This record gives sequence, structure tokens and C-alpha cells, in this order.
Amino acid sequence: MIIRTARPEDDIALRRLWMEAFCDEEAYVNFFMQHKRDRALTPILAEGEEVLGMIHLLPCTVLPQRPAFYWYAVAIRKDARGRGLFRFLLTAVLEKTKAAGYTNLCVPAAGLAPVYQKYGFPYEYRAADERLVSDGAPSSKVEITEATPADFLAIPQRDGDVSWSEEAVAYALSENALCGGKNLLLTLDGVRHPAMLRKTEEGFRLDETTLRRADAERVKNSLLHYLGEGELILRDYERDDAVVALSDMPIPSRNARISFTMP
Repeated sequence: MIIRTARPEDDIALRRLWMEAFCDEEAYVNFFMQHKRDRALTPILAEGEEVLGMIHLLPCTVLPQRPAFYWYAVAIRKDARGRGLFRFLLTAVLEKTKAAGYTNLCVPAAGLAPVYQKYGFPYEYRAADERLVSDGAPSSKVEITEATPADFLAIPQRDGDVSWSEEAVAYALSENALCGGKNLLLTLDGVRHPAMLRKTEEGFRLDETTLRRADAERVKNSLLHYLGEGELILRDYERDDAVVALSDMPIPSRNARISFTMP
């Protein structure tokens, strides 16, 4: 049993593992591997020639200069579970990245936060999902256009914020569009608010925006009219009902609004 970086000959097994673990469509997995994946930053758990587990490390920065990795698509093959391999892979990679001076961030799948916390991600960032329901006509004070990577990169940042490269932000917006989401620029009272709306089975979830909760109420009718929806889900980081992100070192929780879910 060894941990090594991915090789070209592992690609078929990694695609199969990804679709088995996350039930994503092959087009999405191929899009990630073609445009985002870096084999040198993809540690895998292998037994002989068999790929049993994987982690995709996406580089970012905790400002001003702390290098960091966002952990993405972490998985163990179903027929290899129950052997302690998730803990083995997670702790080994975490030990190596921390020794190299990296902070580590992740957005755990539902129910897995306690496992990540147990094995090295003790700092949590919380939010709550709530429904915004249309209750009136669109507002003339709200302007909605398509957002660009430059709109998200223009968000002011301070020390302690998590920063992504222009390439990473462009990929995140392209990925969201591929999955049926919307990347919008909401202008309210002359102030521009980038907003990423992710497509869900029920409609859309607004979780990447600089809008505060009160302003979301002000734009909701215009936004829902634009989307052709009667309601949407707002991920509200001003509440703390559930864990939505974790890290191995403390960083300001307010950054969860923009940073953690934008690989």
C-alpha cells in the first residue's frame, strides 16, 4: 500500500472512482480533469496497480502570503472501505502538506465533517440554508447582468482572506455554467455584487456573493423573476446552523462566503 502522485495511466481508474463516489456525470469529471486537475497535486492511494483512493489538491493563498490547498473530490473506492484507508490517506497527505507550510481547507460531504475534524481539520465554519420566496414585483433599483471573473476578482480582500488566481476563478465560473448554474452581477443602489447561483434539484442556491442577508431580501424578487423561479435557497453565513467548511488552521470564518467553495 503506497501513496503516490497520479500518473496518466491512472486516469481511467480515477474517473471511475470519481463517478462511483460522487455520482457526477462523466462530462463534468472530464471537464475537471481536462481544465483543472494537476497530476502532481493529486495524491492517490494505490495497492499494486489498483487505485483505491484519491485527493485533488487545489492551490490557493491565505492572504497575505500563506500558501494553502483546497481539498477536492476526496474518495475511497467502495470495495476498499472499512479498512481504515480514508484515515490513512487523509492523515498522510495532511502531514506532508503541513510540513511543507500549507494550510488545508475542505468542504466535507454531508455527514463527513466529524470524520475530517477527528483526523486533522478542527476549525469549522458554519452557515444556514433558508428559502427566499418571491413576494412582489421586480425592483427598478436592481440591475442584473452576467458576471465575469474580473467581477469576482474585484472583491476587496484583506489579510486572512482566501485568495484564488484568475485562472481558478475563471474555471469555477465555467464549471458552474456547465452544471446549469448562473454567474451574475447584481447591482443594488449602485453597488455591484457578484453572485454565483448553483443549480440544484429544486432550483438554485445562492452561496457565492457579497450580498448581506438584508440586501438579499431586497434583490430576491428581481433575481427570481430573472431566473424564472418562485423561490431559491440562500446560504446565509450570518447564521451558524450547520458546518459548511473546515480547515486545519484558523482563518476568518467570514471568508467562507466567497472562498471555500470556489475552486
